[in-house]
Amino acid sequence: MVELFRIALSYLPNSHGGSTVITTDALSSLYSMPNIPGAADTLAQTIAYWFGQTLRHDGFAARHGLAHERLSCVAVAGSPWQLVVHYDGACSATCEAYRQHCQSGLSSLLTHGADAFFNTIPSLQAAGTWDPYSRQPDCPPTYRPWRPFLGLGLPLVNQKSVQFFHYPPVRLLEGTRDYLVDPVPSRWEHLLWVNGVERDTLALYESVLDCAPIAAEDDQGSGPHAGIPAVLDNFSRYQRDQLRALLAATDGAVTLPVVAYGGKAVPQFNKVFNTALPTNGQGAIVTDKVIAGRKTAVLATGHPYNFYYQAQEKDSNDPAHFYVGCGRLRPAVSVPNSAAREAVLFIAAQDLAAARWQIKMAANPAGDAAAVFDACRHACGISKAGATWSVPADSPLRPLLEYLVDYHGSLCYPHYQDPDQQQALLYQFRTPWPEMRHPLPAV
Repeated sequence: MVELFRIALSYLPNSHGGSTVITTDALSSLYSMPNIPGAADTLAQTIAYWFGQTLRHDGFAARHGLAHERLSCVAVAGSPWQLVVHYDGACSATCEAYRQHCQSGLSSLLTHGADAFFNTIPSLQAAGTWDPYSRQPDCPPTYRPWRPFLGLGLPLVNQKSVQFFHYPPVRLLEGTRDYLVDPVPSRWEHLLWVNGVERDTLALYESVLDCAPIAAEDDQGSGPHAGIPAVLDNFSRYQRDQLRALLAATDGAVTLPVVAYGGKAVPQFNKVFNTALPTNGQGAIVTDKVIAGRKTAVLATGHPYNFYYQAQEKDSNDPAHFYVGCGRLRPAVSVPNSAAREAVLFIAAQDLAAARWQIKMAANPAGDAAAVFDACRHACGISKAGATWSVPADSPLRPLLEYLVDYHGSLCYPHYQDPDQQQALLYQFRTPWPEMRHPLPAV
């Protein structure tokens, strides 16, 4: 067994009164212990579990000519705690560059997370704005309360872009224990793959930063009981500092590109970084307001979940059969050329174009963000007549877009009523995918 490298679980220098040491209690909070209520996992096991995901999502083994299944990771208690990565086999790889970048990336996440967890969240609790629905008389006993949750297990070194979202669903922490195992990232990964990205590098485009590092139920982002939007401004320092840390992974005059998703994340990005991204629709800009002296390409687009909502959301006349995850399209969306289907098909085209922009700008971050996005829309079958964008009936991309509607519209949770949460969260797409890809790959 060969030791490849080790990193300290420590704060950034000069960030916490001069001490970089993270106490065991603080680490327990930063790693949301226990991830699954009642689970017996130790802190060391939990830290190693999430860092193992980072190694996998970063493509560490492949980049160093190693077999991923021979890697092992252990967390060793101490002052500071350390992460040690071993390899079971002969190894001549030099991992120092990765170690240095990984040390910086993990320390940044833990430092900015500690500010959010130990300063911002207590202030919300004191003000009574932390998880207000949990204190309402109509709150059901099955409600899962808010929990602090950082973007653990994601790429820290080799990421190609940053995704700016609203907040993480609690099922990513208490259920799948993987930021990227969920219908939203699964759908986006498929759009990236359709545009030419190979499966073993998809996660490199998915370095996620959530506006609020809070694991919460789906209806906490919007709807009558939503509490997350009211606290987003409180996390503005976390949003600013952690995004800068993720973008600083590369050197030079330009940073990695950013995609901001949805009606909550896009306005928050504008507020924190004083930009003018469109808050209704799509649009791309280049700004020097994220990191002074460096250019950042940013795209505003819809939330990937919106497709599911528009394609499958329950029919008030038949709520038992139509809901997100039911495995079938709404009746109106199933009708060829209907207004409902055309609306959903246009969402599919917009999202395909946004994924294509993400790929193109990751390959050339210095490109003209707006011009690249216009080209991506045209490449994905979207045309403009006057001020209106649409997918013409004779678009050569129409067969691909129709397949995307049918495939993603078949999202199904076959065991969603199972009392075993692990079973209930299993999902699939019931419509087969014929391995159809964009005729002009983005990569």
